[in-house]
Amino acid sequence: MSRSVPAILPVLAFLGALAVLLPPAGRPADFRLFFDDFSGDLADRWIPFSFPGPRITRVRGNPPPGLDNGSAANRRGGVISKRLFQLEPGLILKADILISGGGGDAVFGGSLGLPRDPEAFIRGRWPEWLVGMSYDYIGRTDWSRGAIPEGGILTCSLIDEDGGLEISRRPYLTRWLGSWHNFEITILQSGFVEFRLDGELVYYSRKRISFGYSQLPLLLGHLSGKGGKVYHDNAEVRAGRIPSGPGAGPGE
Repeated sequence: MSRSVPAILPVLAFLGALAVLLPPAGRPADFRLFFDDFSGDLADRWIPFSFPGPRITRVRGNPPPGLDNGSAANRRGGVISKRLFQLEPGLILKADILISGGGGDAVFGGSLGLPRDPEAFIRGRWPEWLVGMSYDYIGRTDWSRGAIPEGGILTCSLIDEDGGLEISRRPYLTRWLGSWHNFEITILQSGFVEFRLDGELVYYSRKRISFGYSQLPLLLGHLSGKGGKVYHDNAEVRAGRIPSGPGAGPGE
């Protein structure tokens, strides 16, 4: 009996390692398709747009380095991934975003999502969202008075199965300004979409997303202004079978 013990040790070690890799009971299995912590060359994985364009900063990040959105005031800009992703149930988009505190008439924000028209940036236009999530600071501007409160605005949007725009805007004032926060979009198996901030479910779509699009890049960025800075880090795309229903996604 004692001679058989050494022979079984490698098997036990393998099973132990496998147990570490498997997801916890009740949690869906998913796997990473893409990840960038911006420790390499920006041009290796991304196409920047706007001028001055986004750039890697070695002093800001979660942890450093990170992506400085770097676009000019009142001009939207960001980066589009060179890798394309199949739009399908189970797709998960994640990124850490820092929107610095603002004041006065500043307008700036950061965002994460999949664009409807990825080629729009070549024509100098912002690629509008197929599904996206953004957090913006809107200061005391003439056009926003009375319509949008000053402070932070969280926006979740998608193009639904009928081709309509579903959008939710929530004023959170300055709750998420000035520090890093994790943004996450999950397309459930049912086609409905969960939007999470730091793991908290902040919006659940009323309709299913339109699957009439395929092979789309990840988009980061939005709008930098003269009164504040925007940074992105730890961009990630995952895929897997995600249960249906509010709160059933990988954040649980």
